[in-house]
Amino acid sequence: MFEAVSWDQVLSGPQDAFRLACPPGRTPFLFPVHHPRRLLPEDLIGRDSHMESLRKNLAGFSRNLPPLPALLYGHRGTGKTSMVVALWNEWNRQKKEGRPLRLFQVDKPGIDYLAALLDLLSTFSELYLVLLDDLAFSGEDDSFRQMKALLDGGIMAIPDNVALVVTTNIRHLVSESRQTVSDALHPQEARDDTLALYDRFGLTLFFDEPDCHGYFRLVLSKALSAGLIPSVPENWPALWSDWQAATVEVPGEPDTPLLRILALSLQFSRDRGSRSGRTAQQFVDLLRRHML
Repeated sequence: MFEAVSWDQVLSGPQDAFRLACPPGRTPFLFPVHHPRRLLPEDLIGRDSHMESLRKNLAGFSRNLPPLPALLYGHRGTGKTSMVVALWNEWNRQKKEGRPLRLFQVDKPGIDYLAALLDLLSTFSELYLVLLDDLAFSGEDDSFRQMKALLDGGIMAIPDNVALVVTTNIRHLVSESRQTVSDALHPQEARDDTLALYDRFGLTLFFDEPDCHGYFRLVLSKALSAGLIPSVPENWPALWSDWQAATVEVPGEPDTPLLRILALSLQFSRDRGSRSGRTAQQFVDLLRRHML
């Protein structure tokens, strides 16, 4: 049903994006991603400092400085995974030093095989970006200890030709149970154990949810790219403020496509309970299909 190839065959082949599959009761295998996302850094808005930090970390490959293990955490839909994919695409577009960067996505079940994968990658001269996406552990899940040992504390080091990036919505990756901590014989030790994984990342970046104007910037950028508006005037914040002030005393409908989009996107974000980039994209996708 699925195209499964041996690990050695993968690493010597032409593919540049893979996922590690760990089906229950079967040997884990790598399969190629034939349609990777084609995001680029210019597609992301409002994350310039985060982008530059992660870009400089990857640039260590070019300076004989192995990239630091990176943790990207914060609100859902705020561009954590998109940034990793965008920088991976940027690297391969620029072909830095003629060395491509291969991307491997490992989900939580693959943690048991992560050390074996990294050890295998260390035997090749190519550069690899290993992404653990949307990672989180429950308070009773001991597999996070494998991650702790892999990052710092075990006998194995992350290979110099591998950049390891983890994304999560939870800062410490482990859901801290107050009941568990309070019931522990030594509560401080239990709390330290819960937080120890976060401390092992050399680079940590927090992705917060944008404010209302930041969300509008995302919406307008995506609406412009989708051809829903011909341009975005520089004074759009003033236009929006003036319209809001006018409708306080005399309620009315937006009288321009730009104001209509802003008003609809604001209501959409309230319905979704989120002002993230993902919410902005979903709004524009629905608007293009005349479903709002």
